[in-house]
Amino acid sequence: MTANSIRMFFTGSVISILLCVIVRTSLWWQNKKRSPEITLWLVNYILQLIALLFITFRGIIPDLFSIVLANLFIIGGTVILYVGLGRYAGRESRQLHNYVMLAVFTLAYLYFTYVDPDNVVQVAEKVLQVVSQPIIFEGQKAVVSTSIGIALFPDHSEDMDKLIKLADEAMYKVKNSGKNGFRFVNIMTE
Repeated sequence: MTANSIRMFFTGSVISILLCVIVRTSLWWQNKKRSPEITLWLVNYILQLIALLFITFRGIIPDLFSIVLANLFIIGGTVILYVGLGRYAGRESRQLHNYVMLAVFTLAYLYFTYVDPDNVVQVAEKVLQVVSQPIIFEGQKAVVSTSIGIALFPDHSEDMDKLIKLADEAMYKVKNSGKNGFRFVNIMTE
């Protein structure tokens, strides 16, 4: 998938959700007294729209908006929709677990965006450890090796196609040097 394909996908999604917001707003205006829970449905669509706009402008706006708040709005909108559906069905329940989940996800995004964004090494090591475990299948032992090439946005490139190409080249360097490892792009020689 190219960068243009992803932009087109997000643009289509934004237009689709924008149309849903317009229709939901019309329905809300007509039925807000009869079914007050549809207000929550409308809020969900608005939060989803804002989140998609934040994601679409990633790289143009700060990471706080394009990563942390976008995910907070997506998950928060889903929780609000769930509450609205519960009210509509007459099955309201306590939502403490959902609010805790929302807080945990937000803190995780904040942590991995600002405190430890370079945890790529730990993730790569964990993937290698898990994948290299022997597998017994129909009495036969199989061992899989993994070669991982790592290119980081925006450090190595801001173009997705270029990032994939650089990561692919780094992966082949791992394969040529014995497999079962990972390697960052060496931007000085690329």
